[in-house]
Amino acid sequence: MPSRKQALLVFAKPPIPGTVKTRLTRLVTPEEAAELYRCFLLDALSAYAKLGVDVLLFVGPGDRNLMPDLPVTDLLEQRGESLGERLEHAFADAFGRGYEQAVVIGTDHPTLPLAHIEEAFRFISEGGVAIGPSEDGGYYLLGLSEPAPELFRNMQYSHAEVYCDTVRRLGMQHLAVLPSWYDVDEPDDLRRLSEDATLLPAEGATRAYVKALAERYDLVV
Repeated sequence: MPSRKQALLVFAKPPIPGTVKTRLTRLVTPEEAAELYRCFLLDALSAYAKLGVDVLLFVGPGDRNLMPDLPVTDLLEQRGESLGERLEHAFADAFGRGYEQAVVIGTDHPTLPLAHIEEAFRFISEGGVAIGPSEDGGYYLLGLSEPAPELFRNMQYSHAEVYCDTVRRLGMQHLAVLPSWYDVDEPDDLRRLSEDATLLPAEGATRAYVKALAERYDLVV
């Protein structure tokens, strides 16, 4: 049984060059993209550990030995062929362990304020659903207080209407929509992150590495 009622379900992959942040390789090398992803992962989990909830890290395919030592409650394998299946199984795993509220999130938004995640947990503790829309049309966060497999089955992902499709499936449920935020997936996102570098933790791995990339590729800092 969990020591706390709330769980943050973090989706991540081993930082293997050529398998993570591949769209960034139009600007940086596969090795640099993987290292940037590793920095995102380290800093995100360091921040998430401050939330006072259990952190369950769901790892995608790849060599787990490449995962750095991370401050998580448990490390589990993502199950399912599609993203919808993996999300459905992750929530089922969390509720099956006895958690009463669960929020799923990734690590692709290094400037995201922790306050948005805290607000999601506050809202779902009252029985609602919380969602954080991404600027690309998806969502960076989804919080539930009970299983909702209908949100994920036969859902198409990786297009600009994922957030809207999910909200339509939610219907008239008590819904909290968090502020929109951006993921770092494209070269322009990396340039934007370079401009927003002061929002990153001063001692974090991401801030130092973004500064190095900015100097290497003449990004704005």
